[in-house]
Formats: sequence, structure tokens, C-alpha cells
Amino acid sequence: MAEPILEDIEGNKYSIPKKEKVTLGRGPGCDITMPTGILTEKSSDVQELAMTMNTSHATIHTLGGTYYIEDAKSRNGTMLRYDGQTAWRKLSSTERIPLINKTTLRLGAWEVTFIKQD
Repeated sequence: MAEPILEDIEGNKYSIPKKEKVTLGRGPGCDITMPTGILTEKSSDVQELAMTMNTSHATIHTLGGTYYIEDAKSRNGTMLRYDGQTAWRKLSSTERIPLINKTTLRLGAWEVTFIKQD
């Protein structure tokens, strides 16, 4: 089975490394970094977009083959929306929420979808 990926609204794909803890953010030390020049439906300004995402914004944890998302006490929060839902859910800084196929994450203004490939 292929490893899961994150895909942004421009179709860019980001492999999730095979490790227990994967960091996401705009900092160079993150496992998955927000690329420069990416725009979203919410933002047409790259600089504005970059400032909505923390250096270390969120963490994906792997436990027994299940993936979880956790906010890293980010300034603008981490939100998720399961496939088929219209409402966003903001994570508290103390919870880990399971990721299922086609869960969309909003890290600041950067949106990516968790895709579990078969």
C-alpha cells in the first residue's frame, strides 16, 4: 500500500514521511513546509498567506497505522473538515484528531487534503 500524501488546491503533492511525528509549518526544520508562491482561495497575497502559518504549525502523528493531526499551539489554529462536510472544526491545542481519507486541513490560510492511497 502506498503512503498517504497531502495535496493542496493547486495539485501539489507532499509525501508524509514514514515516522511517528511529522511537523508541518513554514520553518526550514519542518518535515513538510509550506512552499513559497502558493496561493489559496482565501488569500491572493503570498506574503499574507505565509504570515498566517506558524514556523511549526501542526504535527501529524502515526500510531498503529492511524494518522492523527495535532495543532502545535499555532497563532491562527489548525482546522479540519471531513469529506462531505461543510463546517470547519478548530482543534484545541490539547487534542489529536484522526485523519481519514479526504480530510481537508487548514493551517493558517494554507489548505491541504489528506489522501490515503490504496
